[in-house]
Amino acid sequence: MNRDLIVERILDFSDKYKLDYSMKYNKKQLKQNPLHALDFFFGRVFYGGIWDSVCTRERNIAFNYIKQIGFDIILEKILNRNFTPQKVFINNLKKRGVSNSRRGKMVYDILNWLATIENHNCVTYSIKEIKNKKISSLFYFFIDEIYFIGEKKASFFLRDLVDFFKLHEFLDKEEYIYVLPIDTYINKFLLELKLKKTKKIAWKNDARIILNWCEEVNISPILLDQGVWYAYANNYKIFD
Repeated sequence: MNRDLIVERILDFSDKYKLDYSMKYNKKQLKQNPLHALDFFFGRVFYGGIWDSVCTRERNIAFNYIKQIGFDIILEKILNRNFTPQKVFINNLKKRGVSNSRRGKMVYDILNWLATIENHNCVTYSIKEIKNKKISSLFYFFIDEIYFIGEKKASFFLRDLVDFFKLHEFLDKEEYIYVLPIDTYINKFLLELKLKKTKKIAWKNDARIILNWCEEVNISPILLDQGVWYAYANNYKIFD
């Protein structure tokens, strides 16, 4: 199949991805409202390992629980080390429907992180780190310090953040590996295009394969990652 046509279709699916998953957010609110920013973050790290419908339901439960208690109240208590013990917090989420305790611990760790950063805003903090050329440190912080966030979830958030706020100029070519989540859909695309031989996902190697191919066909790797995911997730065809 003609590569130009493949690229054209991917770009079209990327536009559809943005319409469905990014355009509902307001840039000004994301910067000014830390709770709105948290919703954006949850929308990227709550997904994986189970049906998206289940992830969405549990994400909404956790977010509403935080709003019910009060975002500032939770962070103040965590910061002062007098909040409900982590186990109790996780159990409270579980009683409300967050069935996987690993997601409950992830939420607690996220709140613990937010309690320590400026304005408790994960979006403005992350933008600042990226502009300061620290995307690698930020990526590995998420993986090392926040339970249940791995390479895919960390790069999922960073990908959409960089794209939504047009931060591409602050990334060197090699740093694009940190904004390319590799899941089964992206892996399937690489296999169908015969860019790799093994079915096993290897995030760093697969991301570099994407970077090289994108350079060949002159397409943004972020747009490719979004478009390919959207196409396969919604049963659209990229190849004839």
